[in-house]
Amino acid sequence: MEKKYKFGKIEDKLLGIIRRGEFEKAREAKAGANVNATDEYGESMLEYALTEFSKNRAETTGFFIDAGFDLSKYGARCLNQLIYSQPDRALFDSAKVILQSGVDLKGKTGEAFLEAVGTEESYQRCCCNAPAVENIFYAYYELLERYIKGKEWRRVSVWQDALGKTVDAVLLKRAGKQPPYINDGEKRLFDGCLFFLHKDGTATVVEGNPNIFVAPAPKAGGKETVDISASLGGVSGEKITDISFKAGRINVNGHIYPNNTVIISFSNGSNVIVSGAHVKENGFCLYYRFK
Repeated sequence: MEKKYKFGKIEDKLLGIIRRGEFEKAREAKAGANVNATDEYGESMLEYALTEFSKNRAETTGFFIDAGFDLSKYGARCLNQLIYSQPDRALFDSAKVILQSGVDLKGKTGEAFLEAVGTEESYQRCCCNAPAVENIFYAYYELLERYIKGKEWRRVSVWQDALGKTVDAVLLKRAGKQPPYINDGEKRLFDGCLFFLHKDGTATVVEGNPNIFVAPAPKAGGKETVDISASLGGVSGEKITDISFKAGRINVNGHIYPNNTVIISFSNGSNVIVSGAHVKENGFCLYYRFK
């Protein structure tokens, strides 16, 4: 019986070489291969690789693009496929490779992507109790949203990229008209974002549920931000050495909601702990503690 190939004899052999991470050999083996080949269901080779390969996905993406992969036809589909790939740092890096090469996400296509990524992020938080994975999708949402809206997206990154960065100052951005934060014993409640500023023009951002990612830093001294470095005196000048997560729940009027904790550790042994609190007059707020 004649062997049945998924994409074609040459194409399947090429995928096998790439799966092993032998990219120099793959550059030689790609001669005669159609990198835009699809299987019987219409799935492209790169879409397949992004979900089936456990290693070298960003490098694989770059290889296909350099080899002439048709991003205008399959690029948006590849970004969507990443939602269902292994949820790790390579997911985010692969997306950046595609975006840097240019792909049209305007209109309903972009809206559908944001909805799909947001759904997966919520699923990881509410159903899987997996805040470390949730925050990869949170950063992915931020990346796509900025790309779609034409904002600076290249310096958006996952929380892992905050490790090793030195903090110059800490800003707090208010979300509404209420005071930026309220003292509650050792806790400081706030409804907005924390920005740990770095010399390279980025900031480690903590907001949301809470969620953490890296993004372009806001301008210090703006009307919307307050410098709270003094209340976190052990943080300025120190490197972020670890970021850890603790899954939890909060009871609000008999309803149970996810309430995760983000713990940011620094080179001097201090920690900033951010979690959620339900405050009657302010609704759901975050709070931070310096320890």
